[in-house]
Amino acid sequence: MRWPPLTWGVALLLCLSVLLGGGARQGLWSDAILQIYSLLLITAFVAAGRRPLGIGPLPGALLVGLVGLPLIQLVPMPPMLWTLLPERAQIAADLRLAGVDLPWLPVSLSPERTWRAALSLLPAVAMVLATSALDRRSRRAVSVLIVALAMASVLAGLAQLAQGPGSALRFHPMAAQSVGFFANRNHYAALLCCAIPVTAAWLAVTVLDRRPERLFVLSISVVVYASLLVGLAAAQSRAGIFLGLLAGIGSLGLALVHGRRFARFGVAVIGGAWLLGLGLIVQYAVLGFLDRFGSDLFDDFRLAIAGVTTRALAAFLPVGSGIGTFDGVYRMFETPNVLLESYVNHAHNEWLELALEGGIPAIALLALFLVWFGAASIRIWRLTEADAPRIDLAVARAASIVVTLLALHSAVDYPLRTSALMVVFAWACVILADPTGPADASAGGSGPRRHRRPRSTVAAERTTQQPAGDQLPRDGRATRSTTRSS
Repeated sequence: MRWPPLTWGVALLLCLSVLLGGGARQGLWSDAILQIYSLLLITAFVAAGRRPLGIGPLPGALLVGLVGLPLIQLVPMPPMLWTLLPERAQIAADLRLAGVDLPWLPVSLSPERTWRAALSLLPAVAMVLATSALDRRSRRAVSVLIVALAMASVLAGLAQLAQGPGSALRFHPMAAQSVGFFANRNHYAALLCCAIPVTAAWLAVTVLDRRPERLFVLSISVVVYASLLVGLAAAQSRAGIFLGLLAGIGSLGLALVHGRRFARFGVAVIGGAWLLGLGLIVQYAVLGFLDRFGSDLFDDFRLAIAGVTTRALAAFLPVGSGIGTFDGVYRMFETPNVLLESYVNHAHNEWLELALEGGIPAIALLALFLVWFGAASIRIWRLTEADAPRIDLAVARAASIVVTLLALHSAVDYPLRTSALMVVFAWACVILADPTGPADASAGGSGPRRHRRPRSTVAAERTTQQPAGDQLPRDGRATRSTTRSS
């Protein structure tokens, strides 16, 4: 089976992101490799004359705003302007005291960090552009690749536990638990939670399949689903466990949207996968799993960090401190009564951190994203098989669950500061915006978009074109109906 070059490009981007982008620190050599490749993919995309198809004007505007915000914060301003910004008076006073003429300065308090933050967006931009031009077959293959990479991460994580702290499979020096390719068990758990609904989408569709190989695919999918649950428990992430439960509920929803008989079968299969996974968890990771919930969930450093971040946010409104500057800004507002033993490099609340760094513009972008996401999710769950192929609908609904999980996780952590999860998030947004992609598989997404007419419309046209006296009963035999003359 031959795949278009763009499909291989997206697959390599996804693999590099998971293998190299599991940490949240900036300026690493792994980040440079991933960003250079992303830039090459974007350049090839533009040079080939391609354009993003089907994602809609609002998602496109959100992407432009997300990339443009840190770049605007890097534009130098004359002293008469930047001295009027919040928390800049002390900087100006220090410069005058040192006898230095006031220079032109940007909004960002740390242009170097903001520039690095802007470069870190390259993998997500490359994923959005390339995925938007993939055909249906390629998009399905990428969804399977996400599950495969999550399974590879599970195997690596279990091997890390078996080999101990000195395992050569630990790719980040600070990792001490089962973390797969990540530096943080919470982010590792987030990837597994994202893979759970995607696996469930294939499970739910395979239940409806009547081909001979259905049982083999079902068996593999059930084992994968259960293995993801085992990896989730081995990570011993409290946030991951809660998100895993939500992913399980969403998985059942993917089965329930089909017909009644198939819904029961799908729920039974997914429920069986859950039971298998729970059985393995009891045998493998139940003790460590319970220990993670022994401490008070509300006695958490996140609450103290959120209080300091909120004060800083109020002080830097309306323009913010600059994307990527949280580290230094937090020290300005940290007081002795909230000093923590561990070093605070992120707010552990991506919503608060982005609002602090980006100000009113970032808050507006977040609000627009929530509006778009809510509308797109409602639309995708209301579509029927007359509007799109069954598997594409299932994967798109799974993508809505993926976005929900990462958005919720961002309220207690910073998963989207890792390139791996940021790329998965970007993929899910594109699939949610345009579930089917270009219909012409042979074009690989480069040709004009061919809209598919709903099946109900096609069926109605065939009925009107059929002779009035011919009817097709349920048994499939054509009969001639007799008309009674009055």
